[in-house]
Amino acid sequence: MTTYVLVPGGWLGGWAWDKVADKLRAGGHEAIGVTLTGESLNDHIASVIEAIGDREDVVLVGQSYGGTPVTGAADRIPERISRLVFVESAPLPAGMAAADFAGPEGRAAMEQLVVDGMYPLPDWDTVAAMGNSLEGLDEEMLAEFREKAVALPWRAMTDPLELPGPGRGAMPCDLVACSIPLPLIKELAEAGNPLFATVLGPEWTIHELPTGHWPMFSRPDDLADLLAKLS
Repeated sequence: MTTYVLVPGGWLGGWAWDKVADKLRAGGHEAIGVTLTGESLNDHIASVIEAIGDREDVVLVGQSYGGTPVTGAADRIPERISRLVFVESAPLPAGMAAADFAGPEGRAAMEQLVVDGMYPLPDWDTVAAMGNSLEGLDEEMLAEFREKAVALPWRAMTDPLELPGPGRGAMPCDLVACSIPLPLIKELAEAGNPLFATVLGPEWTIHELPTGHWPMFSRPDDLADLLAKLS
């Protein structure tokens, strides 16, 4: 049995992993969907660490924004984590904030949507224009997403990532690429893009799962099968 701790991206809670988690459990694994709580990035890192608890040999999975608190948790408690998996994400370097990845213009556009310190789910046209592919999401999925979505604290998006722990060392890492083609990831990595700069290292394996930005909705069974093979 392998324990999977599954961290969703912005606007989502642990419920977003339900179909993936159900299939992992059917295969005899433990699967925990995490709902991030609090206002700051460090609060979200603490949510991940709390979900892991005293478990060991955890496969820690982060999708989109979820890759940032996952990176912070792995830095602080590497002894409890056997593998890191980034789904449509990659580890931010220390000192960088999640919102920085959008670039100055993109970050400014995001900030215009912030209300009372909270970043709500934009309309779908805006989401797609920000580079988040909706491929594979039907109207029912989109409706459930919007109904259950909660605004993301803007502070969590703008807090620079702190990595004060012992670090993840040579921990095995996987990148599940869905909406970004593998050649582009390699091009970005070779160009020194801060998000992808490390993903060509020897501890990394890149997997392609062609679909949109949210494979836990559009291809949950295939994502669960892929994760199960990593155990």
